[in-house]
Amino acid sequence: MKLIVLSDLHLVPLGETLAGLDTCARLEQALKRLEQAHRDADVVVIAGDLRDKTTSAPYDFVRAALCRISAPVMLTLGNHDDRDAFAGTFPEHITDGFAQAARDINDLRVVVLDTLVEGPGPWGGWGMPSGALCERRLAWLDAQLGPGPTFIAMHHAAYPVGIGMDQYGLENADALMQRLKGRDVRAVVAGHIHMTTLTHRHRIPFLTLAGCHATSRENVPDRTGKRRFAGPGDMLVALWQGGELTMHFEDYLDGYPELSA
Repeated sequence: MKLIVLSDLHLVPLGETLAGLDTCARLEQALKRLEQAHRDADVVVIAGDLRDKTTSAPYDFVRAALCRISAPVMLTLGNHDDRDAFAGTFPEHITDGFAQAARDINDLRVVVLDTLVEGPGPWGGWGMPSGALCERRLAWLDAQLGPGPTFIAMHHAAYPVGIGMDQYGLENADALMQRLKGRDVRAVVAGHIHMTTLTHRHRIPFLTLAGCHATSRENVPDRTGKRRFAGPGDMLVALWQGGELTMHFEDYLDGYPELSA
């Protein structure tokens, strides 16, 4: 089984750029890579920040673009997303009022969680920078966690990784961990911080993707010297074979020019 995770599209309306990057063109490049190398994917997950600015136009672009993917698609939201606008374009991706879902693929359960906290956000987005899982979302997660292996994707990083964005992580990570401890959770994957990281809690790997927009770098762990780069464009390719999970971080854009903005 092959699972693809994309994150942080940060789409703006066609003809506009964000930090000098054409985000719609970058999504097209990601989809081109999927078509070339991963047509055998069993599911494609997009882990939030589908759009950047407060307009619903990027959601229409996403819907049209995703029609080219033959695999099932699972979507969730980040702090730049608007849950109501998203629901208007993707009503089939709303469960109990949130952009979350569970899907069994062979013997692996794939769960996406909606960590968006409604805004107004300070960065031009609709939601607050930090994420959380309310009691309704946690109760829904409880119902999805069975005895078998589970892969979880969400937008906000659950745990600090030594950078300035740590202050904008998942506010109630302890409540999440209470549900995950003792379960067969093989990985929890997030985006949001625009960096590729790995940490472990209670023998569960928590990962973040650099994602589809700019890649961030900082001096770790003093949280200074943040810089943003145009590359490499990062997707996760997870392979589930014989009860074992292998994860590849695949770059689909060439070049690492530093951004001035």
